[in-house]
Amino acid sequence: MMPGLYMTLPDSVDAISAHIRRSWYAEGRIVAYEILDISRVIVNEWSNLTIETIRSWPPGQPYLALHDISHRGVAMKYSGLHLNIINPAITDEGKQRLFELLKDDVYFHGYIAPLVSVHFSGYFTRVLTAKELQRHSTPNMQHKIFTEREAALRWLEGAIRPQKG
Repeated sequence: MMPGLYMTLPDSVDAISAHIRRSWYAEGRIVAYEILDISRVIVNEWSNLTIETIRSWPPGQPYLALHDISHRGVAMKYSGLHLNIINPAITDEGKQRLFELLKDDVYFHGYIAPLVSVHFSGYFTRVLTAKELQRHSTPNMQHKIFTEREAALRWLEGAIRPQKG
């Protein structure tokens, strides 16, 4: 795939549950998690899904993920759970499990593009993210918050490396 040729429609969609959809873009090089409702149970399910996805990620390729909490009411509930949208494994427990598995993988790196509604963006998002970066920075991960899916996908697409072969 050449830069600039991303598609706004996913290549495929996995309906994980009634509250989580996982979509694949750019021939499986970008994953998007769409959260349709939020609770502690859903967040744990999402965390487990991200860990499972990262475990099967192609070695040497950057992990490129869109975390979509833009659906009505999700972001406000999410912020009340004191979680970390820029953490590749979503929860502190998930991050600990993930990095125990990856402790020998010095090549793990990636980009996370949180997608929030325009109503949740701005000052509140910057404050939330700044706090999370101070408390829970993840080595070798870059983050940028978006309010438009297409912009997030373009940003993630810019990190795609040609596959060796």
